[in-house]
Amino acid sequence: MIELERDSMKTAAALAAIFLWLVLSAACGDRPGASSAPAASQASLAPSPAPTDTPAPTPDNAPVPPAPTEEDGAPLWRYEAGGDMHYPPTVSDGAVYFASSDNRLHAVDAADGELRWRYETEDAIYSPPAVSDGVVCVMAWDGYLYAVDAAGGGLRWRHRTGEGVNSWPAAANGVVYFGSNDSHLYALNAADGEPLWSYETGGRVYSRPAALDGVVYFASWDGYLYAVDADGGELRWRYKTGRNARASPLVADGVVYFGGDSHLHALAADDGEPLWRYETEVVRSLSVNNDILTFGWHNEYGFDHHVYAVGADDGALLWRYKTRVSSSTAADGVVYVASDRLYALDAGGGEPLWDYGLTAVSLTVADGVAYFGSNDKRVYALRVFPPP
Repeated sequence: MIELERDSMKTAAALAAIFLWLVLSAACGDRPGASSAPAASQASLAPSPAPTDTPAPTPDNAPVPPAPTEEDGAPLWRYEAGGDMHYPPTVSDGAVYFASSDNRLHAVDAADGELRWRYETEDAIYSPPAVSDGVVCVMAWDGYLYAVDAAGGGLRWRHRTGEGVNSWPAAANGVVYFGSNDSHLYALNAADGEPLWSYETGGRVYSRPAALDGVVYFASWDGYLYAVDADGGELRWRYKTGRNARASPLVADGVVYFGGDSHLHALAADDGEPLWRYETEVVRSLSVNNDILTFGWHNEYGFDHHVYAVGADDGALLWRYKTRVSSSTAADGVVYVASDRLYALDAGGGEPLWDYGLTAVSLTVADGVAYFGSNDKRVYALRVFPPP
């Protein structure tokens, strides 16, 4: 079941828990919703319906994947990682790259899970791998960005800035982008680590950049979302959110989506014009598929324990579903949720389609296969949908 039933508790403890929940709900706002964009943007959005934990009916023509079973849906393979996997794996050119909590970067074959190579860093890795032009890049807590050869697993180069780094790297077209606590976004040559350019903001850069169509989008603690030229780092535009902006943007179909200032924002990618915004807290696991945007959120009190779906074109709430979300992603009209089990929800209505009996964390879906870590220090590959 999605919502887990707790064992019976004493009456006094139960009343205390209910009272605490009511207090926190009032303080945090348990019902985020759509609101109009700033007046200066001349954009508006009609109020969305109140959130509901009862999903709308699944459309008759919605694609429904077969539920994995022990007979025909058992894992394609499992891999003994030797440590926990806290960050989503990256699938590229027939390989699955992921980091484990024992300071190691792994590369395994996507088809059978056979080990290709392992590389050990000098401190724990805290980012998912970024892959471009035969190089796999990860950040580690020793302050270095490591670049490892995708084919053989040898170190190509490593780079560190003058201050600490909390940003996840992104890679595209032979360039690696990452932010630093020194308020800069950096661009390095993926082949040799040579600096290409940097862009200075007014605050720390914690967000993972998004590079697409010659533009790099990223957020800074100075409250701005920036769009800079991918070749030279010149500013294209910037958008003020009002306070610290640390969420990583997602770019799709000419729109930039990102969380900041207690809202999920949608901006035109070419000029930064606000399109709509949805009231929420810190956004995580942004994913878009079939014009539906899905995400989870958290604040200083903890996670909301819901998956939300809003219209990608207008930000109107479509549905929300209660579950403890580790990570989620959408593909082929289905939202896959890593939680106490692996869940599949219909993206159109939030209707549960099936669940699979493994605790799942750090989820990625590619070509109809879900790759995820579990609490047994293993990585699994599970067929969830026929590939396109």
